[in-house]
Amino acid sequence: MKRKDSHSDDIPYDTRTKQLLQDAVPLLLRLLRLDDLDAYEWVDKPNEKPLALHKRADYILQNLRTKRLLHVEFQTAPDPDMLQRCFAYAAPYFMKYKVLPRQFVLHLGSGPADYVREYADEHNKYSIEIVDLKTIPAEWLFADNSPDALVFT
Repeated sequence: MKRKDSHSDDIPYDTRTKQLLQDAVPLLLRLLRLDDLDAYEWVDKPNEKPLALHKRADYILQNLRTKRLLHVEFQTAPDPDMLQRCFAYAAPYFMKYKVLPRQFVLHLGSGPADYVREYADEHNKYSIEIVDLKTIPAEWLFADNSPDALVFT
């Protein structure tokens, strides 16, 4: 029997969406005003055997100068387990690269970006960054000369 949840391997929508948005990831990171973007390269392109549990991390990039990792997830609706999923996605990269990725969830949905962003107890703290793409000023997209910016405008 096929599972009907949003994480089922039987649903090709997520794969197609990741492939369509892959070329726009550098633009989106630039719009987030991250430094040193020219030093990043793909560690795992979407769906090419990522080092993530359940093989579902969207995009992983590494800064070749600092060795820092960026992990980008696209979501169209808030997932109540997103924080836990990102933690599970980060663990294999920490094991291999000895650094936790900086993790962004880019919210594409029309509704609010209401995600749990942080876990903390007396000994541990873990967080992810949520970016509601509706809050990125359109002027930033119009000012960018890349074809990917036109798609998002």
